[in-house]
Amino acid sequence: ATGVGRWLHEWNGDVRAFGAVEGTNDNSVVFAQACAEAKLRNGGFTIYIPPGSWRGVWDLPYRVNIQGANAGRFSEFSALFPTNITFAAGLSQLVLPAGANRPLIVITNDGSGYVRQTNKVWADGSVYTSVYAANAISDIILNGNGGNQTSNNCDLVRATGVWGLTLENVGFFNNRGYAVRGNAWNACRMSKIFGFAASPPTPSKGFYFGTAADCQ
Repeated sequence: ATGVGRWLHEWNGDVRAFGAVEGTNDNSVVFAQACAEAKLRNGGFTIYIPPGSWRGVWDLPYRVNIQGANAGRFSEFSALFPTNITFAAGLSQLVLPAGANRPLIVITNDGSGYVRQTNKVWADGSVYTSVYAANAISDIILNGNGGNQTSNNCDLVRATGVWGLTLENVGFFNNRGYAVRGNAWNACRMSKIFGFAASPPTPSKGFYFGTAADCQ
């Protein structure tokens, strides 16, 4: 009200507030803007993904969460095989844009997190600074759009040197790479996760963890 400084309107986390469009549009720039805004809100903030298909890549800062409306259950899709899956109304999915040839979601090590271990030497000889991330990804389907990628490194979630990452009620679909690629994880948790292939299948490499401790 003073006319001085920057006014931040109250944002409820809905990614559409930044101009995200459901369908075939590439929302990568919009997602980056939403992440930057969420990062400004100390203590963590959740970005909400409404029902539908939302294309774009994510470089997810520490303590910024992704929350969908619903990921469904594997049993809801089994009757649709062997044809390509069409997702039921009310479910949220993030889709890797065609030709992106990179991971869908990368937990970014931008130096902003609380450092838990500096220069930790892991069993495989690698050295990482581990940072408390406390990210959560939940109630959403991650779609790698594998038939439209040429690289086999298009992981759905990639995170290195993190503490406190949670993946809950997440479906992994059509990934040309790992569903989850992790290394140097501490106190992370995955629950109610499921994966399924496309028809025809793409070269999915499943789950990979280089080193992990106290994870569930």
